[in-house]
Order: sequence, then structure tokens, then C-alpha cells
Amino acid sequence: MRLKSSHNLVLLLLLSHALVLIVVCLTALPLAIRLLLFLPIFTSLAYALARDALLLLPDSLQQISFAGDCLTVITRNGISYSAKVSRQTVVTPCFVCLSLEGSNRYSAIFSDALDKELFRELRVFLKFN
Repeated sequence: MRLKSSHNLVLLLLLSHALVLIVVCLTALPLAIRLLLFLPIFTSLAYALARDALLLLPDSLQQISFAGDCLTVITRNGISYSAKVSRQTVVTPCFVCLSLEGSNRYSAIFSDALDKELFRELRVFLKFN
């Protein structure tokens, strides 16, 4: 299954980072400190958009396949990981928060990143493994 860019994830990231910016603006911190706090917020947004939503970075997930009880993911730079699905994986009708055993990385896969039928197959596989 080849992943596509997710417009839903882009929107979610933009809204969540905008909310954090608003909270920082409403604090009683001095202006210089508030402006300084903008840098890590914008850096976080840029990194999350590039890696998870737009799939532009070398460690972005590009393909997912499953066989038996193992899931294989291939990153943009061609590195392949095969592992069992962690119990920390979250499966909902709209998105999957994927975690593989032995990895400390989570990947959000929204329904618009895959074809409808492929996303359903992924959800069923993750739900029952």
C-alpha cells in the first residue's frame, strides 16, 4: 500500500499549532520570550508537516504491507522495517496511530492517505493482530 499526502493531517497540524501559538500569545510572558517560543513551535510544525503529512523527508513512511502477524513499512529512503504491531497502536474509523514493537516512533495515518478499501484492510489487520 503506497501512502499519499494527507490533507486531513495537514489541517490538524495547522490547527493544533495555531492553538499553541494563541496560548503563547495570551500568556503574561514578556514579548521577547513569547517571540522566542514561536521558534520551536514553527520548527515542530515544519518537521511534522514534512515528515508525516507531506511525506517529504527521508524517514517518511512511503509503503505499508502486512503478511501474517507482521507489518512491513518502507521509508522514503528505502529502509524497510518489519515488526509486530505494538499494543499501543490506536485504530479508529478516521485514522490509525501506528506503533511497531521495538520502535519508539508513532505514525499517524489518516483515511485520506490511502484508498478507501486499502485503509479498511489496514484497520481490519491492525484491529485483529
